[in-house]
Amino acid sequence: IYEREKNNFKTLLAFGEGSTTLASYADAEDFVATYPFINYQFTLFQNVMRELSGHGAFTGKYTSVGARSMLGVFQQAAIAIGDKEVGAIAPFGMMFEGIRAALKTQVQNSVLIAEDEVHDPFAIQLLKALLLVKYVGSFKATERNLTVLMLEGFDQNIAALQGKLRAALAFLEQQTWIMRNGEVWTYLTDEEKDIEQDIKLVEVADSELATQLSDLF
Repeated sequence: IYEREKNNFKTLLAFGEGSTTLASYADAEDFVATYPFINYQFTLFQNVMRELSGHGAFTGKYTSVGARSMLGVFQQAAIAIGDKEVGAIAPFGMMFEGIRAALKTQVQNSVLIAEDEVHDPFAIQLLKALLLVKYVGSFKATERNLTVLMLEGFDQNIAALQGKLRAALAFLEQQTWIMRNGEVWTYLTDEEKDIEQDIKLVEVADSELATQLSDLF
C-alpha cells in the first residue's frame, strides 16, 4: 500500500494554508508502524486535549490533560475499524469516542442530539471532528482541511468525499450545530448555539438592508 500510494501522500494528506504543518509519513517503515493512523493525528490530538482542558471542557475528575491516555483513545479507534479491509484509515472524528465520557454535557450536547435524531453517520462523524478541533487555533477547519480529517481510505474518491462533506456541512449549519466564518467552520456549544439561533430569528427589513448597503458603499 505504501509503495502504491506514497506519491499521493503530499497532496492527499496536505493541509491548506493557515494551518500548522502536520506530518504524514516519513518512509515505508514509519507507515507500517503508524497504520491505520496518520502521524498528524497524534500531534493534532495532543493539541485537542490541551485546548479542551484549557477551555474547561472536561468534567472534574478529567480536568488534567494527562488523565486520559492517548494510547487508550487510539487503541479504541483501531479496534473500531478492525474489521475493515487493509487500506482503510481511522478518520479523526473517531478519537471523540475515547474522550466522550470525560466531556461536559453542555460541550457535547449537539453530538448527543445528532446521534439521536440524524441517520447520517458521516455527518455525525464530521460533527465530532469539528468539536475536537474547535479550540485548536493552529488548525483551520476549512473544507480542504476537513476533507483530510474525514478521509477513510487511501483509494477513496476525493471528489465524492468533498461532495458528501459539503452536503453534511450545509445540513449541520441548518441545524445550528455549526457555523461558518469565512472559509472556516466551527462547532457550536450550547451557549453559542443559543446566540446563533437568536441572531437567525432577528428579522431585518429591506429598508434597513438598503440603508446599511448604502452606508457601506
